[in-house]
Amino acid sequence: MGTLMTSISGIRGIVGDGLDPETIIKHTNAYANFVGSGKVVIGRDARITGEMVNQIVAGTLLANGIDVVDIGICPTPTVQFNVKKLAAQGGIAISASHNPNEWNALKLLNGTGQFLSPEEFDKMQKHFKRSEIKYKSWIKLASELNSSKEYKSR
Repeated sequence: MGTLMTSISGIRGIVGDGLDPETIIKHTNAYANFVGSGKVVIGRDARITGEMVNQIVAGTLLANGIDVVDIGICPTPTVQFNVKKLAAQGGIAISASHNPNEWNALKLLNGTGQFLSPEEFDKMQKHFKRSEIKYKSWIKLASELNSSKEYKSR
């Protein structure tokens, strides 16, 4: 397995060598369990792998009953701003910032639009270490997602 860097500022790695779909799902699932319910804003940069990572993140959040507000290609501060503006429970900016093109990252945000505090990150990591993935049933998803007026997809 390749290099994967995990910290309060997010999960970064080389796509296909550490940051693969399974890794993205596991970390997004832990984040969904940390958030619990409600809205999560996601946005991404224009990296080659951005759309793939975006689709995996959105699908994993939706499978957990989270209301996804996908704002498309934008800088990280725009995701942060929209978390606050939309009173979301959190956000994920998909961007490896200054790293080369082969890298990508999930920048995890709390309900104030800031990076997770050390305490919040530890709480999320506890969900990750449990490694028990439980998705919502189809009937639960139908009632939760259909009742949301905020859901939008590109």
